[in-house]
Amino acid sequence: MFRIYRPESLFYRVPITDGDFETAWNNFNQKILPTSGYQPTGNICYEHYLNDLDIDGYDDLDIYQKVMKV
Repeated sequence: MFRIYRPESLFYRVPITDGDFETAWNNFNQKILPTSGYQPTGNICYEHYLNDLDIDGYDDLDIYQKVMKV
């Protein structure tokens, strides 16, 4: 799932169940961004963890990227 917020910021939430953050980031950069109609602005991209992988056995990860319309 992804959304565009104003000012242009792409938000992507992904569940991670096996600690494989690399796949989440690869999907974001290679699948979500190219098909979104937006491109990164070069500003900081950050992530927000909604829970604790060690305690809950999974992690909900939010990725935020500043973007501009292609």
